[in-house]
Amino acid sequence: MNSHPRKREGLTEQRIGDELYLFAPNGEKLIVLNATSMLIWSLCDGDHGLTEMTTALHDIFREVSSRELSEDIEQCLAQFQRERLLADETTGSPQR
Repeated sequence: MNSHPRKREGLTEQRIGDELYLFAPNGEKLIVLNATSMLIWSLCDGDHGLTEMTTALHDIFREVSSRELSEDIEQCLAQFQRERLLADETTGSPQR
C-alpha cells in the first residue's frame, strides 16, 4: 500500500446527504462512502501518510485511541485499494 495514498485520477465525486458516491470515468458507480470514510478519502492527497491521517482523525474522534483509529484507517485504505480507488505511487494509474 502507498505510504502516502493518493486518489486515482478520473474519478467523479457526488455528495448526497452524508454519503459520497464515487464514479469511474465511464460513469459506473464504484463505491459509496459514509461520513468517516469521506474524511479518510479527503486525506488521500499524496501528502498524508497513516500517521498524519491518524492525527487528523484523532482531533475529531478524541474518545477513540490512536491505535484503534490507525487500524480503522488501514482497513479503509485497504478497501480503497481493493476497489482500485487509489493511484499507483509511480504511474498515477489505478493500483492492482
